[in-house]
Amino acid sequence: MKIELPYGKLKLCVDVPKQNLLKIIKPRLIIPKDKPEDLVKKALDQPLKKKRLEESLKPNMRVTIVVDDKTRPCPSKLMLPPLLKIIHSKGIPKGNVTILFGCGTHEPVNEEWAKELLGTDIANEYKWYSSSNKIQNLKWVYKGTTSGGTKVLLNSLFAGADFRIILGDIEPHYFAGYGGGRKSVLPGVTNDETIQANHKLMFDDRAKMCNLKGNPVHLDMMEVTDLAEVGLCLNVVQNRDGNVVGAFAGDHREVLKKGVELVDKMSVSEVRELADIAITAANGHPHDINLYQAHKAVSGIIDCVKKNGVLILVAQCKEGAGSKRFWDDMGIYYSSEEVKHDLLKNFFIGRHKTYYLLKAKEKLRMLLVSEFDEATTHRFAFEKSENPQKALDTAFEMLGRDAKVLVSPWGSTTLAKKI
Repeated sequence: MKIELPYGKLKLCVDVPKQNLLKIIKPRLIIPKDKPEDLVKKALDQPLKKKRLEESLKPNMRVTIVVDDKTRPCPSKLMLPPLLKIIHSKGIPKGNVTILFGCGTHEPVNEEWAKELLGTDIANEYKWYSSSNKIQNLKWVYKGTTSGGTKVLLNSLFAGADFRIILGDIEPHYFAGYGGGRKSVLPGVTNDETIQANHKLMFDDRAKMCNLKGNPVHLDMMEVTDLAEVGLCLNVVQNRDGNVVGAFAGDHREVLKKGVELVDKMSVSEVRELADIAITAANGHPHDINLYQAHKAVSGIIDCVKKNGVLILVAQCKEGAGSKRFWDDMGIYYSSEEVKHDLLKNFFIGRHKTYYLLKAKEKLRMLLVSEFDEATTHRFAFEKSENPQKALDTAFEMLGRDAKVLVSPWGSTTLAKKI
């Protein structure tokens, strides 16, 4: 059976013999009934456990809006116009509106990407900045400490606003349970110290994809967002084709709750039998922009592959590793326990990716279809394959022609769940 796999902005194909194919892990396709702009307008008109924005804003307020950077598929340029229309209707001029890219530990957004993410008109007419810990001398504001001991330091452009709005999209996340909602604040606009304290909680068994119950990473993020005093959260949910199928506005806790309910209808796929071979693609662009992002596609399927099986990751990785620390650490560490030991002593962002990748290597043999050369591929614990078909042929040579295969074309946002 021929199966298409997203690869950057392209599609690659793999032909899996029917007798070997256990299942294609597909998110359920929900077709949007309304235009995305109409869904957003409806959400803003019917906020969840918050006043309508028109009732909360006052003339000349200073408003900061947090939006996602280029590593997330959030359609900010579709969400912003109806939001800005309301803001300006309350006597707030453009000069009082700041758009802040919540980059966290990622690279700051440049002018080209700002125009791509916001739309040219908005990028040209509004002040925009990046909250990136890679920028020196950013100002941070202390807002308190969570019950778990996380010191909350927020970007001053966010903390100092009269009214704070966060935009995002809700999808599965490999240790926070789901993206969206509170993740616009942490890691989006928080200091490295805050991010590290939170991410250290990822070693808890409950910190996993599509789980919020008892998940300490998620619970800590929720407390941080409460302390940030967010005035409005506006999030969307997208289907596997990137179309908006739901929009929710209001209190950040309620928005996440409603969004997760919709995501779960699409993103969890049950599997009855463990596979010998798994082929997973990282959703294409922007999820596979680098290996730092693309490796998340491993987390959604690894529990449904037998020990000593083979995992094939299909990810373009056009921008390379995505993190200098990730690159450096993969040349230093040889076991996940060694990484965990060091992270528990002193947590560094980027090193946690090394932990997850080495942990996967300890269970499976891994093949990578990407733009990496041979040496780079080996550095990251993979064997290089030119295309998905050659990778599958190699896997059959390793395990035999009777090996059973699972395929997950949207692996970054789909959880394969063994029943």
